[in-house]
Amino acid sequence: MGNFLASFAQPKLRGKHIAKLIPEVQEDGQSSWDLIKTITKEVLVQGSCLRVFQNIKKDKTLFEAEIKVGSFELSGVTYFQTIIRDVSERRRAEINLQKSVAKFKALFEFAPNAMLISRGGQFIQINPAFEEMFGYNEVDLTDLSLAKLTHPEDRQLHIELERDLKEKQSQKYSLEKRYVKKDGTFFYGFVNVSIIKGETKELDYFITQIIDVTRQKKAEEQVLSHLTELEKINQELDQFAHIVSHDLKAPLRGITAIANFIEEDINDENYEEVLGNLGLLKNRIARMDSLITGILAFSKVTKVIDNKEYLDLHQIVQGVIEMLTPSDNVQIKILKILPSIYTSKVSIQQIFQNLLSNAIKYNDKKICEIIIDYRLEEKAHLFIVGDNGPGIPSKFHDRIFDIFQTLQPKDRVDSTGVGLAIVRKRIESAGGKIWVESELGKGAKFIFTLPQLNNN
Repeated sequence: MGNFLASFAQPKLRGKHIAKLIPEVQEDGQSSWDLIKTITKEVLVQGSCLRVFQNIKKDKTLFEAEIKVGSFELSGVTYFQTIIRDVSERRRAEINLQKSVAKFKALFEFAPNAMLISRGGQFIQINPAFEEMFGYNEVDLTDLSLAKLTHPEDRQLHIELERDLKEKQSQKYSLEKRYVKKDGTFFYGFVNVSIIKGETKELDYFITQIIDVTRQKKAEEQVLSHLTELEKINQELDQFAHIVSHDLKAPLRGITAIANFIEEDINDENYEEVLGNLGLLKNRIARMDSLITGILAFSKVTKVIDNKEYLDLHQIVQGVIEMLTPSDNVQIKILKILPSIYTSKVSIQQIFQNLLSNAIKYNDKKICEIIIDYRLEEKAHLFIVGDNGPGIPSKFHDRIFDIFQTLQPKDRVDSTGVGLAIVRKRIESAGGKIWVESELGKGAKFIFTLPQLNNN
């Protein structure tokens, strides 16, 4: 061993022991002599040896070297042949890679957000945050995929984005979508998916991070709901400004004019006219009172919280019909058994009471025919209140739901125009909608929906 490399070494190395090229102690604590003995023994037994350990340069600096040692005999003498390759850069890269892997593993394991590694659509590893967020554990991995965990309505978008990644049209994607937990409930998640390209598509890895943004989403929806409600309130304030400046002033102007007539008639001692004008004055005051009462009723619709309960709607509507005590020429038919629904008793009574009383009040036929129908939609209850009355021109189909809007002169029909406005407000506050289908002279159908609710 002492004469190895004698025929290849530089003159200054000839006769030097190989130990001069090795630090006295390696990083693992092994002495240079023990290392040399181990290598010598291995070469003599196996014919060669490959090791990586520290070596010393002429300037005394250390470097990592890959040492390959072989042996051969010449004239009865055993020689050792050594090939030394500087692998410092490779070792540094390996160490850096090991550190990066350790850092990624720590981030993966302790990340507050759900993380997973997948390949070919199948999960390879999930972190504890994923287990907590979705309710799955590593035992479930074989049956999981991101597509399966995506809400059905968002699944197609997920498939398209993942396909773009696989076809190398993009390196990553981020979006907000809904996910389904193990217990069947869903939540909103912000997802970031990156791809680590392999030599083939089959070797591509996907790293996915998911942040639960359900709370933020609900807060956004609540803000949007408040903004929508604020916009409605502003519209109502505009309507009330119009009411105060026009509808309420009209009776006041009438009262002022009649008072002037009465004053003139008293001066002229025309007491018969005074009595007549007093009657008109009472009518104007009564109308003023009705308008104020209507305003108060309309303003209280969404301010008063009505308790919801399961109600036999068929029984409720029959009670409303009995309360209206229609005359003999009024025929009201309920075409189907109405369902039991979870809603406010006060609201549903007021809705049917206003729709039915309007159908009776404005009917111009000898026999007033009214039908009540029902059908179950996918997510809502749909109700129809139809009549054979005079009908409503299409240009008024939206206007009739505005407060104090009537199609007939207010002095001809005892109406404030508040009923349908209250009906619409009641229905919309419950999450439904109302509209009318009608042609002039062909009766009208008032159709409204209420969402299917439960008491959970």
